[in-house]
Amino acid sequence: MTGFAVQPDPLFDKGQQYDLVHSELAAIYSRLTQDLDAAGPFWGGDESGQRFARTYCPAAVAQLRQMGATGEGLQSLIAGVCRWATNYVNTDSTVAQSTPMSD
Repeated sequence: MTGFAVQPDPLFDKGQQYDLVHSELAAIYSRLTQDLDAAGPFWGGDESGQRFARTYCPAAVAQLRQMGATGEGLQSLIAGVCRWATNYVNTDSTVAQSTPMSD
């Protein structure tokens, strides 16, 4: 086949860059959830606080879940790109080793 080339090294490099983003997102998520847990129910027990909590809590939980899902998605993307590059290198190597050299 001609006209087709893959450069796996840049794929690995990009995977590492996404891994840095994933690490930053995981750190933000961890710090945010720890701080929220430490703060406890900061809205108070009066009627006004309880009304706020009924609106705030479901939205905050949904946002935290989305942040976690985004982190998982990034991790999956990184693994997929690196796995694809590894498979390409392995396949290319196997084909090169099994193809007889022509004179």
